[in-house]
Amino acid sequence: MRQRFLLIATIVIVIAGCLAWLFAAAIGWTLRDIMHGTGSPQTASNARLAIAMFVMTGINLLALLVFIVRRNWGWWLLVIVQVGELVMSLVEGFTRTPSWWPFTGLAALTLLLLFMMERPPPAHFRRPITH
Repeated sequence: MRQRFLLIATIVIVIAGCLAWLFAAAIGWTLRDIMHGTGSPQTASNARLAIAMFVMTGINLLALLVFIVRRNWGWWLLVIVQVGELVMSLVEGFTRTPSWWPFTGLAALTLLLLFMMERPPPAHFRRPITH
């Protein structure tokens, strides 16, 4: 029961993270040239960041699908993606704006759930395999 709860919670948190990345990317893309004009370097930087957030959404979704289908090495892939997301959001939180901290929290919570899930249940809770 605990493993199932952790699996469902992990999937829900990763989906919430994907939606947050998608929402932030859409806002970033829509407002990329609102303050500086079309040809400025800041507009190009904002556009690159929005594209990077769209890519991060896709990577998160792909890692989640692999995690659902292939739990063994999909777990490692999702851990690697979440560590990358955590590092990226920490760097952006320190260099750009503090509004990146919710992304840090989502990645850290996902990593916590993944590491809690990895521990096998006690031996007396395991069911024997019968055919």
